[in-house]
Amino acid sequence: MGNCGSNGMNAAANGEQSLPNARPGPPNAIMENRMQETFPDYTTEPSLGSKQQPVDGRPHFNIQPQKEGLPSYELHNSVDIFRNITIAANNLGMCGIQSTFDVLRQRHFEVYMDSAHTLHKDTFSAILLTALYTLGNAKAKDSDMTFYFTSYPNTKSPSLSGEKRGWIKALIKLWRTQNWPEAVQAIENDRNLKDLGFDDWLRVNNFKDSDPDEEKHFKLLNHTRQTMVPLWHGWHQRELDPDLLQALFHTALKASRKQLKSLNSVRITYERSIKHYLRNFRDLRDDPTREVAPTTILFLVGSPLQPSELNAIKLCQGEGKELFREIAQHKRQKLFGGRQKLNTEKQEPSELDRTGSQFQICTLLHTGHLDNPTIERFKEIDNFAWGDDDINDLLIVQESDILGKFLSPKALFKLFNTHHPQVDQMELARNDIYSEYQLIATFGDVNTIVVPTIKQFEVIHGIEDLDNLKGIEDSDDENDAAPIGHKPCLAKVNVVALAEGASSVIAVDTMGSAKMATGPKTEVNLWASDE
Repeated sequence: MGNCGSNGMNAAANGEQSLPNARPGPPNAIMENRMQETFPDYTTEPSLGSKQQPVDGRPHFNIQPQKEGLPSYELHNSVDIFRNITIAANNLGMCGIQSTFDVLRQRHFEVYMDSAHTLHKDTFSAILLTALYTLGNAKAKDSDMTFYFTSYPNTKSPSLSGEKRGWIKALIKLWRTQNWPEAVQAIENDRNLKDLGFDDWLRVNNFKDSDPDEEKHFKLLNHTRQTMVPLWHGWHQRELDPDLLQALFHTALKASRKQLKSLNSVRITYERSIKHYLRNFRDLRDDPTREVAPTTILFLVGSPLQPSELNAIKLCQGEGKELFREIAQHKRQKLFGGRQKLNTEKQEPSELDRTGSQFQICTLLHTGHLDNPTIERFKEIDNFAWGDDDINDLLIVQESDILGKFLSPKALFKLFNTHHPQVDQMELARNDIYSEYQLIATFGDVNTIVVPTIKQFEVIHGIEDLDNLKGIEDSDDENDAAPIGHKPCLAKVNVVALAEGASSVIAVDTMGSAKMATGPKTEVNLWASDE
């Protein structure tokens, strides 16, 4: 686990986090009541185990978002298991990080879901399960998190102007062409493709009639995917609900089937992530006052990585390494006039040590249906750089264990906090990666796993349900002293001195005036009056 210990309040002294055996909850009585109302007690209803729906065919996993408003006897056993795992992860802190999920409000997250149609059905289910769980936590904490698919962009993204929306749609049509003549005709007939320079690309490459059409078409498809990169947008968590995310994932899988020749989605995903952040760092180099949002990329992947893709990713990472060093050198020159600062005193922790890297890619690699050479290529990406240059972390999992047990609190801590260098260096044993629970009690032909609702995640995280708060409609009239139908409220606070003496009652009305009176009060009260 590296040299990073756990917090005394949040984890055991030896750094091990034990999962709750009972039904743990926050000490606050109101929150405990909310917890009991939201989650049924399965210890008194053993029949509420994992439901099975036998059908003809091979075993299958059915991943479902929990439906809002179901009675307790219709809730699924796995919902309670996810609750226990999440509470334990919430209570897990180490490396100066107080809780696993605090980072969801501190960094921008981009979640890439591998949507290749060639995925094994278990890999598809495992990726969907982790994505739905991540979305539930992100929505509960209202994180700045965006979800992407490797084969299906959001053509209706508000970040796309009308012109750019036309470009990405034209590129998608070109990418789906099945042969060279069809692709050439598409370029000749589409003004958007000409605006993007595809007719010039055909001339510059100077293809000959003797060149194989398959080879020319393959090169064109690669160029098309590269052109898509800056136009590839996703869906922010505020635009999503669990059902929509699942439906979009299904659509993305079907979309990938429309082009069987393009196999470089993994490489494109890495390159898009790295190059997007490199653009921000170049802006930072040119304007040091510019703010660059700290970003974490979560890549849920189960597709093979080809040797040519690995080399392309390394080239892109090498470009990033040189740029980071250039920016660091630029900062030193500005601070010390190009001279190395001499300091014999104990060095303070660096910004990297205190807050973690500005940019990090964490790959959750599903290896149940990958060969060893592919796994080794992903490891090469992870080991490409060290120290300040290290922007990659790799967590290797088996689909059967994700679907059977899901991730442990330790693995969730590493997944979301890998930007911290000490967390990045943590090595988890196989037993540490998965929880101690069984999501499926007895495996059948169809095994249903249900993820908690957003409101249930809010209860787990102690988030106030804003829908239950009574508010007032704000008026656009600046002359309104108070909302219509409400009288100015006189707030009174009775403050008692610790020693003998008079207390003070401070009355503040909504217009900002205040009055003070003194008297020998001994009670402590906080109340509001409409008098």
